[in-house]
Amino acid sequence: VVGGSMQALEVLGTVLGRDFLQRIALPCVLAERINLADAAQAIGKIYAASLSSGLSTSKLVERLREFLLSPGVDVRCHAVQSIGVIAKHHNDFHAQDLALLVARSEVHPQVLDRLVTCVPDLFAHAIKAKDGAKNSAAGGSSPLSSRGHSKVNTPPRLTRRRQSLEGNTSSQDMSNLLKNSVDDHFIRASPEVVSLFCRSIISVVESHSDSSNVPEDCVKRCTQAAVALVRSVGRDRFPEISDLFRFLLRSPSFRDSLAGHLHLICRFLSPPNFSDVSVAGAPPAAHALIEAYLDAFLVVPDAAKASDSNNLLAVTLWTWQSLIDASGRMTTLLCQLPLILAALPPKQRRLEWLCVLQSIYHAFLAARGVIVDSAPWEYMEGNGECCTVNGETVSLGSLSRQLQGVQLAYAFPAAAAIMKQAGVDWLLSKIVHQALSEDDDAKLRWTMARSLHVFPALFGPNSARGLADQMLRMLHDADLDVAEAVHKSYLEFADAVRAQDPSLVDKVTEDFTNSSLWSRRLHFAIYQAEQLILLLHMRDVPDVDNTCVSTAISLLSAETTEVRKQAAMASASILSYLPPTLECRKRLLDTLLQCSEGTCRQKQTLLWACEQMLIENPEIFKQHFLAPLKQIAHMPATKVKSRSLVHNYAWVLLGRVNEKFGREVGTGS
Repeated sequence: VVGGSMQALEVLGTVLGRDFLQRIALPCVLAERINLADAAQAIGKIYAASLSSGLSTSKLVERLREFLLSPGVDVRCHAVQSIGVIAKHHNDFHAQDLALLVARSEVHPQVLDRLVTCVPDLFAHAIKAKDGAKNSAAGGSSPLSSRGHSKVNTPPRLTRRRQSLEGNTSSQDMSNLLKNSVDDHFIRASPEVVSLFCRSIISVVESHSDSSNVPEDCVKRCTQAAVALVRSVGRDRFPEISDLFRFLLRSPSFRDSLAGHLHLICRFLSPPNFSDVSVAGAPPAAHALIEAYLDAFLVVPDAAKASDSNNLLAVTLWTWQSLIDASGRMTTLLCQLPLILAALPPKQRRLEWLCVLQSIYHAFLAARGVIVDSAPWEYMEGNGECCTVNGETVSLGSLSRQLQGVQLAYAFPAAAAIMKQAGVDWLLSKIVHQALSEDDDAKLRWTMARSLHVFPALFGPNSARGLADQMLRMLHDADLDVAEAVHKSYLEFADAVRAQDPSLVDKVTEDFTNSSLWSRRLHFAIYQAEQLILLLHMRDVPDVDNTCVSTAISLLSAETTEVRKQAAMASASILSYLPPTLECRKRLLDTLLQCSEGTCRQKQTLLWACEQMLIENPEIFKQHFLAPLKQIAHMPATKVKSRSLVHNYAWVLLGRVNEKFGREVGTGS
């Protein structure tokens, strides 16, 4: 058996389980007279299988430690590879300890190269576990759509559609790396850990005699490890890793790969909501590195750095030619430039970068055939495929193929905020916004609809009416995903427009009670119910009290359970807000209390309102809702499942009443 195939032991140990591992696999790996390289390669999967089967792994850890200290390079290489296997399958402290042992003592570049390959796995598992816990509790959020809405049970088909749209806001690498990029859930690596892994990556690069010609697979491994280290250090200890990126930037082999990751680094280091113009960017320690990054890739010609019109034409031409000639990752860098500059404070943004930023969006207008009198380009007569910039001909077809429209739409709020912070008058910004919002591609319109509520503050009072018209067009969009993005932040947008031009409040809120709009998709009414209390606070809306009460009453009888639940919670908030003397308030209260005599569905609706009212206004609860709650709790419980659930829910609420007021109030007697 000892002379058998270690590869077979890996497979059989995973399949046959505990008994096979204990009797055959473990003795073979721990035996002395075996092929050490094969055993070192197999020990990782056998360790993972043993841990899953509840077997002791202490002897395997010691054996793996022996392999890591073996004089044979191939043995050490396979042993480090096994560390990666352990880290990938289990969030195990042994994997990190063993990896640190290698980082401290190893000098052979081949072994260090295997260690670099393991770095993403060493940090990824814990981040994924923590982010999964957060997402299951809070529903997750997006950098431009952090609304604070409660989680909605969206149908799976629609969820898949939305996920496909969100996945297109960036490259596949960005999607994979950002899915766990919540700043509060970084693995907080110590300075020693970061320093050791940075030194290992540098050693691997230096092991190649020609640093300008590092193999592509090695470049990929080192880049992924460096990005994983950014995730591990977070915002607090960034100086410990900045030297690594400066070293990599000096190597031409890493330029293209690093260009595609600068926006990721800025995303990791910056707050999650780039649309908030008051949010500070990355920590000061990162500013110098980000500027060094931009200096390495955006080498704008000297003739294009001044601000007069001729030089602005020159920077436009340079930017467009850079887009056409760029690789895929360099295109990503250019299209994500707003998110990169958002990580820097305004005083450190340079004029040429802002000119480049404008030129990228102007390229989108030119490629879409938008004719603007003040534009720095001219379309060639008789040739719809080309235009001229500063006397040079530019192929619009080549330009269009390189532009990533969804990325530009995703980053546009950050671009507008940067221009406003820097005091730059971007003449074509509103035209860019209109072109993106009315594009034939529904993905672009959906991306713009998600951030529509931030533009009234960015564009100012003169643009409020145009934005209101744009919102109404998107609200009636034939693509329901576009309409949904507007529905989710409907009243937030209305409030933003109202702050800029109060006379528009009637126009932007008139469709809030339009049932034909909210019934276009099953769960749209959930967003309507969630936002009722926001409408109630807009006191300058005509007859707002009656409007909110009538809408709440209609939603209380909805067919969808989630809609009724949100409507009941909103109704409790409305009752707490409105004065007791209002007729509309009495009408809403009577509608809720009558549910105690209705069907099980109506009783359940009342219980949701009871729960919310117990939290928000215990006095109103005692006065109006305690008696109906006791009545539901004492109704005859039959075998009907729905009635049993309602009955149990009522008794749970009575238990909370006992805790809050004492048994003399909440008793069921």
